[in-house]
Amino acid sequence: MTENPTLLTEKRSETNTGLWIILGVWFGINLLQTIFSGLMDDEALFWLYGQHMAWGFYEHPPMVAWLIKGGYTLLPNAVGVRLFFIISSTLSVYLIARLAGTKNWWLFAALLFSTLIGNAGGFLAAPDGPLLLFTALFFFFYQRFLEEEKIPDALWLGLVMAGLIYSKYNGILVIFFTILSNLKLVTRKRFYLAVITGIILFLPHILWQFFNDFPTIRYHLVERNIHEYDFFSYFGEYIAGQFGIYGPLLAFVFFWMTFAYKTEDLFERSLKFTGIGFLLFFLLYTFRGRIEPNWTLPAFIPFMILTLRSLVKRKGLRRVVYPLAVISALIILGFRVYIIHDYLHLPKKLVNLREFQRDRSWADAIAEKAGGNPVLFLNSYQNPSKYIFYTDQPAFDLTEYDNHVTQFNYWPEMINAFQGKTVMVVDNNAWRKMPDMQLITFPNSDTLYYSFIHDFSSYTTIPLVIPGEPLRFPVGEVIDLPVRLLNPEKHPIRFDRNPDQRSSLVYSILEETEFVAREKPGPDITSVELPVAGFDTVIRILTPETPGHYELYVSLKTGWLPPGQNGQRQSMEIY
Repeated sequence: MTENPTLLTEKRSETNTGLWIILGVWFGINLLQTIFSGLMDDEALFWLYGQHMAWGFYEHPPMVAWLIKGGYTLLPNAVGVRLFFIISSTLSVYLIARLAGTKNWWLFAALLFSTLIGNAGGFLAAPDGPLLLFTALFFFFYQRFLEEEKIPDALWLGLVMAGLIYSKYNGILVIFFTILSNLKLVTRKRFYLAVITGIILFLPHILWQFFNDFPTIRYHLVERNIHEYDFFSYFGEYIAGQFGIYGPLLAFVFFWMTFAYKTEDLFERSLKFTGIGFLLFFLLYTFRGRIEPNWTLPAFIPFMILTLRSLVKRKGLRRVVYPLAVISALIILGFRVYIIHDYLHLPKKLVNLREFQRDRSWADAIAEKAGGNPVLFLNSYQNPSKYIFYTDQPAFDLTEYDNHVTQFNYWPEMINAFQGKTVMVVDNNAWRKMPDMQLITFPNSDTLYYSFIHDFSSYTTIPLVIPGEPLRFPVGEVIDLPVRLLNPEKHPIRFDRNPDQRSSLVYSILEETEFVAREKPGPDITSVELPVAGFDTVIRILTPETPGHYELYVSLKTGWLPPGQNGQRQSMEIY
């Protein structure tokens, strides 16, 4: 006896209704969060990415910029910045439901709304949003590829592979663990078609990296871990972070269900390999440096799918999961409201809402003091990003030599536009004394310090090169070190345009985390005219009195401003 087609349609309609309700609530909550929450610091920086479109950026590939550019073009405000990220997270939820094959919408909603990482990724304009979507799309098309291996499926899979890595570099691990789960893929011609398609589509970013001297690789492999290594701190932070973002109360359930799941086919095997693989890969990475908790985000999709499929068969465990999920969801909802309105007034050391509070009123207070002049923030890419977004006034980040490079280093035209103007210089602290220093105090008790420079001059865009590595010198010796100044412009550069702001080379020597020499003066180059071909000079340094490994910084200092990042830090061995 066959079922009545009308009854089948009604059952399918009821099933779809549950999913559509969840999607509608998810989209609505995240839209409301966007409307009433200020941008985070990184979101403002990513918005600047969208104003300076390129095939790559210092820390990230360009997908985040593309989505922000599209949304902001439609709605030129904070909602526009986050618009396509809300849409992408909603699509991710839909695909997770499809891939899980669930019909228990109460269980699906319980798991979805009770995870911190899912809720945070639901509205923030960050690379994690498209990374989650392309991870879901990857498994969607991989499942189809396993079924029939048609050419269109291979092409779609290749497109999604490119999208994964265009979103965030750790997306390549999704591909790696999938191949590891099914090594026969390396014998399939149409899988190679997918790989080649992905490489061709990703080629523009590879070329961008090549022509910009691979800045992202340098940042993630070298500059990101310039601080002293502390395994126990990094390991402990990682474990706590994973339980935090996949919780607060259900993280153990996700991990247990995924590790214990007995896979029945290659698709489920790829999910298990990816979920466990991400956790173990970044656990091992803690031996090298600090891990951001959200780096394991792609594992969220395998965790959701395999946990849903497991709990369907475990009625007793579901009875435990439901109350824990409700409590978790209420905690997360309370935190969502707390982001909008600080109703708990918790200490900043416990929960710091400063990023959300640096909104238009914060920017307007600075703009009022600036009086229409451009603003130079010291050692903060966050502050100028927020300031430009909310005021549409020029600002820039001058990062000192001992910090890592920021995206602003790749926008020299912004600082060049300040030359010769009156510039307001703003710092987060008062340890570096400014002439005629004043302060701005905000309602949340934050303080910024500022002063003005008239007829501003800055030469942070001029690269310095020390030839003849490796550097190896005896202890306590005076060394004349050759330095070459490169000219990034197509015309000679003069340093004497403002005689009140003299320019000179300075050097600093760092041993692990302590300076043994800081901003020691070198030759005055104020009278130098830097030709297009470059200029060679010498800086005299005094080597440390103790043998060991050191880092040498040679920078260019102008006036009372701190030295900038004119040269890369150099390894120096003292014997």
